[in-house]
Amino acid sequence: MTARRAQRCPPEHVVGTYAHRLPSGPADALMADVLRHLNDTRLAWIGGTGDDDPFYYRIHSPVLMIEYDCHQGVFLDNPEPEPFHVHTIVRTPNGGDYGRDLLAMAELLGPHGEKDVPLFAALAHAVLTEENLADAVRETLVESWFADLIGVVDRAVERGELSRRPSATDFLPQILLSVMVTRPMFEGKPADADYLTRCVDHALLPALLHS
Repeated sequence: MTARRAQRCPPEHVVGTYAHRLPSGPADALMADVLRHLNDTRLAWIGGTGDDDPFYYRIHSPVLMIEYDCHQGVFLDNPEPEPFHVHTIVRTPNGGDYGRDLLAMAELLGPHGEKDVPLFAALAHAVLTEENLADAVRETLVESWFADLIGVVDRAVERGELSRRPSATDFLPQILLSVMVTRPMFEGKPADADYLTRCVDHALLPALLHS
């Protein structure tokens, strides 16, 4: 593709060349993100404009970064960059990352892990004996939080980051809350944001990926 062709070709058509190497679900999700940020999409070009000239281009938006570069040979015998030796990179910064969503939630929960554990522990004990209190706690505190956490996974499925909802999804809220309540008992320390982040990295994400 020459620079003249790139100028005539809408960015979404160029992006489509990369996106449609994916299965239809992830490809459609990526293209929808790209189109939503089309006004913030930029194209940079370095190199010649002839059909046989080597060149580099970068397409960059808030949700996408694509690089295309003609390279010189390492195992090949071309000492200068040539159009037949191409490297490409596709990244999706801020483009919908359920792992990042979970980490952000861990950051938000960190302060609660330090100051609200006595309340959580008291409520956990109280709801075992008071059915009406248990219903109230679920409706006012638990259900919306559970929905937010499980919504992270459901959005990942919609975007094509996960092929289906993992069976571990239903345990995410219980695991995080349990960690917040039990770390002080086991280690004498609050479950701060750093600890919850490690829980996401080393327990929750592997559980989602392998269930």
